[in-house]
Amino acid sequence: MPALSKNIQHLHPEVLVTIFSLLSYCDILRCQRVCRHFRDVFNASALLRYLVELEICGYEDLPAKTLLGYVERSQCLQDYHATWKTPNPRFSKSTSLDYSPFNDTEERQFKFRFKLHDDVLVASTERHGDNSPPHYTKSFDCMRVFQFSAVGRDERNFTHVFDMAYDAFQFDPIQDLLIVGYLEHGELFTSEGCTILKPLSLRSGAVHPEASTPEICLPILSTTFIKMEICGDFIATKLVGALSKVLMINWKDGSFCVLEPPPSPETHGVVDFLFLSEIFLVTVMTRRHGQGHVLVIYSAAEGSWSGRIQSAIFHLPEHATSGAIVDIDETVLQTSLDRSLRGDEGSPPAFRPSSLSADILCLRRTTVIRDLDNAEDDPEDWDLETIRHTAVMFVPAMLGLMNSAIQNTEDNTPPEFHWFAWGPSCSRWFRELSILDPLGANIPLYGYHIICRHGVLDFNPVDIARDMGRTQERTDSASQADRSTSGSLSQHEFVTEATTVPGEEIFAYDVTTTLPFRVVPFKTVPDIPGISCISSPNASPAIVQWQMGVGDSGKPSQMHFLTF
Repeated sequence: MPALSKNIQHLHPEVLVTIFSLLSYCDILRCQRVCRHFRDVFNASALLRYLVELEICGYEDLPAKTLLGYVERSQCLQDYHATWKTPNPRFSKSTSLDYSPFNDTEERQFKFRFKLHDDVLVASTERHGDNSPPHYTKSFDCMRVFQFSAVGRDERNFTHVFDMAYDAFQFDPIQDLLIVGYLEHGELFTSEGCTILKPLSLRSGAVHPEASTPEICLPILSTTFIKMEICGDFIATKLVGALSKVLMINWKDGSFCVLEPPPSPETHGVVDFLFLSEIFLVTVMTRRHGQGHVLVIYSAAEGSWSGRIQSAIFHLPEHATSGAIVDIDETVLQTSLDRSLRGDEGSPPAFRPSSLSADILCLRRTTVIRDLDNAEDDPEDWDLETIRHTAVMFVPAMLGLMNSAIQNTEDNTPPEFHWFAWGPSCSRWFRELSILDPLGANIPLYGYHIICRHGVLDFNPVDIARDMGRTQERTDSASQADRSTSGSLSQHEFVTEATTVPGEEIFAYDVTTTLPFRVVPFKTVPDIPGISCISSPNASPAIVQWQMGVGDSGKPSQMHFLTF
């Protein structure tokens, strides 16, 4: 019997493909450079080529719901990715919103508030009445759920009428989850009282089938009426009376924990927060004495927020000490990660941004300053100036720094990164983001992309480097007459050099950053008054906007859908 070979090169190609498919795209590319045999295995495998391209482009797919082979999937991926490199948004349909179920009782004084998540809009009625939760003037006892379709899916609407009033809600269409809640007893802005939350089905309004209890009673007050975020099994919100802490609630079993910020003499209160994934949460916190902000990233080291928590501090540019800053009235975090996946049996694969790989953070700041040389006693006579900044931060690089520092630290001290150690290479700061004129109050984000009025900003560093090489090759090889027709990439503007945002009276120094990006202009610029949401149903990117009605409490009257 021949002796078994211990050389990996003697393994069957199918076995090698299985092994290589478990690696990252960087490791796969390294392996195919080891020897001619590995290179031949890679070139002959549609699976490996597809996985590499999928990761370079920054997408995940839904392989369980498609019957296509990897050659066909690669073509779908190529077509999908091409839509972001040659974007041509156009209106596909409009849908009127029906609020008739809200109009059955005339004596109610309706006010509306809205939340849009993926392609689901939830409208709640707010009223003033005896059944309203104590100490809170806005409440709702009716809710209308609109599920839209940008590419032909059946649209469905649901109406929920509750037997009591609530003051907070959040929802997750993927989990068919609706969280409603209110504060009970105690005085507002004190720590006395409790928070009541109910996990319901978004479609039926009944108790969610995965919830072990119909009602979660927390013996502490939270700010759910201001903001709460859902990701997976957990809800995040802030505590009343403990501005630096974040409350994490498991909506399935009712357990909860409190995230303590890393011990630092500089951090003060949480301004905003959001999930990066089910095991990563980021907060923006103020520094004491008005010296700026820091980002704190929390990680559930054991895969659950009920276990061991790791954290890291990332300092943002330091504020000037001139005292000219009157107020920072808007500091908003947005993430580009879309956690929804759509797809039907036998349909083309649906793509979405890859979790934690194709993710950027967008920090928008509005600063109001006044001229101290001409200060007046009456605030109405102050000479005020509003300055806006937008910072785009590359999440994979930040998490890489965090994980590396934690692995190299023996005493479990949370790592702390000062601005000049991470900010210049991991971010790009804009003054007003006037480069493409952002749409509305929120900046629409999707994966590596930011959607603006006249085009797209792309922050995919690997794809940018690859396309820059292709553009240079085409320019070198093309004749002078052919250069103008060397492909759509010639219309892209690649920005790889450092840019500087003046510190002015806000920052203690000029802010210089180098995160590469490209500007991709629209083929034709549509008449877009404002975009509220971006979704990606099936294999076609779609962007969604709503049109506000005139009067009638300012509620949206129509939803408009644009496809690329």
